Amino acid sequence: MPPEPRFSQIQDFIDTVLLLLERQSVQRQLIAFALVVFFAWLAPFLLDRFLRPLAKGRAVPAGSDPSQERPAWRWRIYRWVRAAEYAFFPILGLLLSQATIQWFDSQGWPAGLIKQLRPVFWILLIYRIVLGVIRALLSERRAKAYNRRFLAPLFILIVAAMVGPNLIGTFGLGEVKLIQVLGATITLGNLFKAMAIFYFFIMFAWITRDMATVIASRYAHTDPGIVHAVTQIGYYTLIAVGALTGLAVLGFNLSTLTIIGGGLSVGVGFGLQELVSNFISGLLLLSDQSLRVGDVITVGGKSGTVDQLRMRATVLRTLDNVEIFVPNKDLLTSTVETYTHTDRLVRRMVPVGVSYDSDPLQVRKLLIEIANRHGLILSRPAPQVYFTDFGDSALNFELNFWLDDPPAAAKVQSDLRFMIWSEFVKYGIEIPFPQRDLHIRSGPSDPVDVPEAELAMVDPPGFAEEKGSV
Repeated sequence: MPPEPRFSQIQDFIDTVLLLLERQSVQRQLIAFALVVFFAWLAPFLLDRFLRPLAKGRAVPAGSDPSQERPAWRWRIYRWVRAAEYAFFPILGLLLSQATIQWFDSQGWPAGLIKQLRPVFWILLIYRIVLGVIRALLSERRAKAYNRRFLAPLFILIVAAMVGPNLIGTFGLGEVKLIQVLGATITLGNLFKAMAIFYFFIMFAWITRDMATVIASRYAHTDPGIVHAVTQIGYYTLIAVGALTGLAVLGFNLSTLTIIGGGLSVGVGFGLQELVSNFISGLLLLSDQSLRVGDVITVGGKSGTVDQLRMRATVLRTLDNVEIFVPNKDLLTSTVETYTHTDRLVRRMVPVGVSYDSDPLQVRKLLIEIANRHGLILSRPAPQVYFTDFGDSALNFELNFWLDDPPAAAKVQSDLRFMIWSEFVKYGIEIPFPQRDLHIRSGPSDPVDVPEAELAMVDPPGFAEEKGSV
C-alpha cells in the first residue's frame, strides 16, 4: 500500500535536510554561526557581571520623605550601561558575522548560509531598540505585556519570513497538503499564514483598545462607559475580520461559509444557549449603555463597582476588592439597582438616640454642624436632621446627608459616628443603652414534696448517700 502523499513529502523534506547536514561546507557554516552567536552573547554577559556591583549604591534618600529616592551616581551609570548593553548583542553579532563572511571568502569557502542568517541580527537590533523605547514610555508591566504579546511574536514571524522562503521554496515544505475541507485544500504554508494573520489581528485589536483607553483617560470630560463600549465593539469587530481573513487565506469560499454558518447557527443556538444568550446580552448592554464601567450597582444582593463589561459576564469589584462575575443575561433580565447611571448623588443616613434629659434643639444643631464639617458631604442638598420617634429609652433622631461618591458612603458614616460621639461627650449628651424592667414573681409558700427516687435521679452520684448519712 503506497504511503500518503503528504507523509511522503514530509519524509522527503527530512531526508533532504539530513543530506545537507552531512555536507562539510554546511557543517562549517553552522558551527561558525553558532560561535558568532555565542561570543556576541558572552561579551555583554561578562560586562554585566563586571558592572553589577555598581547597583549596590541604588537608593539614597533625597529628603525626609522615604517614598522619594535619588539614585546614586553608580546606580545611574549602571542603568545607562545596561541600556546600551541591551543593543550590544545584535551589534556584536553583525560585526562578528561580517568578519566571518570575509574570512570564509578569503579561504574560498562558501558562506551563503551565514549571509542568509546575518540579517537576523539587524531584525534583533531593531526589535531591541523598539522595546527600549516602549520601556521608556510605558510602565514596566505594560511594556512586558506589549513585548510578550506583540513584539516578540512579531520578531519571530519576521525571522521566519526571512529564513522560511528559502526552506519552503527549496524543499517544497509549504506545499504539503494537510487536509481538504469544504472544497479547500489546506497546505502547511497557508495554515501558517492564516494563523499568523489571525494572531496579529487579535494583537492589533488589543493594542487599539488599550491605546484608545489610555488616550481617553487623559480627558476629564470623556465618559469611560462610552469609551469602553466603543473599544469593546471595535475589539470584537477586528477579531471577526481577522477570522474571516484567515479563512480566506486558507482557501475557503466566504459565501459558502455564510450558508453553512446559517445552518449551524440553529444547532449552536440550542447547544450553547446560555453562552449565546450571555453574548447577545453583553452586546445589548454595551449598545444601550444601561450599564457602564464605573457604575456602582447592586444585583442579587451583591454590591460593587462595574470593573469590566465582557461579552459573557460583567465583572463587579466590591469594597473588599473581591471580583464577582455576573452573567450578562442576569443583568438584562433581573432588577438592578444602580447609584450612578444618570446621577452620582446618593442619600445616606445615620440614626442617633439620646437620653430624655437632652435638648432636642441642641442635638439637631450639633448634628448639622458635624455634617457640615465633613469634607465629603455636600452642602447642596443640605444635611437634614429628623426627629423620628420617642423610643422606649431614647429620643430617636436621623441625620440625612448627600454624597456624590457612593463607594465612600460607609467611610463617611463611620467618620460621622466618631464625630458625633466626640461632640456628645464634649457637651454632656448621653447616648443611653436599652433598659428593661424585670418583675420577679415569688414561688409557692409550701415546699413541694419530691419523691426520693426522682431526687436520686436529679442529684449527682453519691449525693443521696451523703445526705442520708447526715
